Amino acid sequence: MESDFLDRTAALNKGDRAVLRRAAGKLLKDADGRAYTVFYKTYPPLDESRREEQFFFAACLQCLWEPDDLKKAVALQSAGNSLSEKDKESFRKRITTLLDNRWEDDGYLALKLYRLARYCRSKGVVIDCRSLLKDLKWWNSERRTVQREWAKACIGTVNLNSIEKGEDENVD
Repeated sequence: MESDFLDRTAALNKGDRAVLRRAAGKLLKDADGRAYTVFYKTYPPLDESRREEQFFFAACLQCLWEPDDLKKAVALQSAGNSLSEKDKESFRKRITTLLDNRWEDDGYLALKLYRLARYCRSKGVVIDCRSLLKDLKWWNSERRTVQREWAKACIGTVNLNSIEKGEDENVD
């Protein structure tokens, strides 16, 4: 369902994608009427999860990139692998701060994710909004599986020796 939805979003005309791009970082409840109408052109009517906010966020975020660029998209939590060594540490810190937040109606996590996506975009990295949407649907789970997976993926972007100097720096 998520893939079909985001495929429909990518297929929107340039004007409609611009409307969603301008709403990126906002929650649906805070968007304007034009963003509503564009969003509901693609929103799956059979979405029983009732996660319109997450769907809206992912659609708007995806519109930060041109549809042709989406073919080279990477999962947000792994985007650090595509960054320079200098930028990887900044990326890791940003991801780490996200892990303690819940998806709430205040839009705080959405804004932080949007800023991280814009940072990645400024570094030439395209974010896979399909995997992000899937993760957002389970973000508030009691088991915090998504956050654990993000931490594992993120730590792979930074040389462990740069985080914590051990006694033997030659250890693999």
